[in-house]
Amino acid sequence: SSNEECLAKVSSAKEGTYDLIFPSDYMVQIMIQRNLLEKIDHSKLENIEVEAANQKYEAINNTLIEKDSRVLIIGCKNSTIPSDVITLSDYCFYDCEGLETIDIPDSVTTIGIQAFDNIASLKKVTIGSGVSNIKSMAFYRTNNLGKIRINATTPPAITTNSFTTNVIIYVPDNSVETYKAANLWSALADRIKPISDYTGWKRTPQIIVAVLSMGIVDFY
Repeated sequence: SSNEECLAKVSSAKEGTYDLIFPSDYMVQIMIQRNLLEKIDHSKLENIEVEAANQKYEAINNTLIEKDSRVLIIGCKNSTIPSDVITLSDYCFYDCEGLETIDIPDSVTTIGIQAFDNIASLKKVTIGSGVSNIKSMAFYRTNNLGKIRINATTPPAITTNSFTTNVIIYVPDNSVETYKAANLWSALADRIKPISDYTGWKRTPQIIVAVLSMGIVDFY
């Protein structure tokens, strides 16, 4: 749908008809001025669906994916990241309270700005071997996140605040010294450990239940 069609549908719909919409460009400001938009409350987002006819986006494993680019636009606390996603967009899981564990597949090369910022419930993260860039505050203010496992043998690019304070980072055994000497990683040297030091990494199987309490989501 076009921006104009999006505006017309939302303006005429009853309150609660749409949980999440994606206007673009100039239409965002117009809809804010008409009190039609508000900030996403990730803690209330439990499932993501896209109409089958949508040509730009698709929903997989409770994530919103841009088809052509394989960018994950947004996830929720019941998400599993698909194995062909290339980029985790900025803020995609921001403030997603209820998310406890996330596995980032080997296909992902970039983890966006504040992608997992401000999630007190997040306790365990595994990052695949393909990551090359972890942007600013990607795992910041995740105070209960004690451990991150990174399977990449080459240290990805990071910023000074990509990770929350005191998180222990486990990397491939043969790459420990490489990480400790890498740009900006050297400041984290005392927190970089070999994966072999962590003996309990096996993930406990989870049953993921998407509670269909929020209605059908319409994307543009």
